[in-house]
Amino acid sequence: MTIHHRPERDITPAFLRCVNGWIRENGEVLVVLRYLCRAGYRDFALIESIEAFDRLVQVCPLGTDILVFRDPRLPLRGVVDDDFMAEAQDITETVDEYLLVELDSQQVGDPRLRGTSDRADSLMDDLRDLRGERIAFGPCPDYWEEDKNAMISASKGGIDGPR
Repeated sequence: MTIHHRPERDITPAFLRCVNGWIRENGEVLVVLRYLCRAGYRDFALIESIEAFDRLVQVCPLGTDILVFRDPRLPLRGVVDDDFMAEAQDITETVDEYLLVELDSQQVGDPRLRGTSDRADSLMDDLRDLRGERIAFGPCPDYWEEDKNAMISASKGGIDGPR
């Protein structure tokens, strides 16, 4: 694995100003965290304040790729039951891939949340496994693409490499 130090990819004041503006504008941003040393592993966060975002950055290991989405995501929220599963099924009729995020943090003071993205045809199996849990659900954002108008990213410490 080749790792590069790229200071321009670090978390800059301009990056933080942009995230803060998006939070003020929409009340929440979706964050996807990709880890340098844990290929393929991702965590997620639904952040409602710049203080919560600062805490998220603090708890992430050096080299974490932090992708922030401006527009509201994961519109279906609640406890997984039959009604929730039916609404989720309706959403997946128009998308190829979904994202679900468990809304209960794994550790006190740590805003990172577990989640998964998968093809729409595996939805019901995933939801059955989460029956009774609180989740957020919706179309999977395109976190594998380059930064654009509605998504920005930075790498903690400016450390970049394959994810």
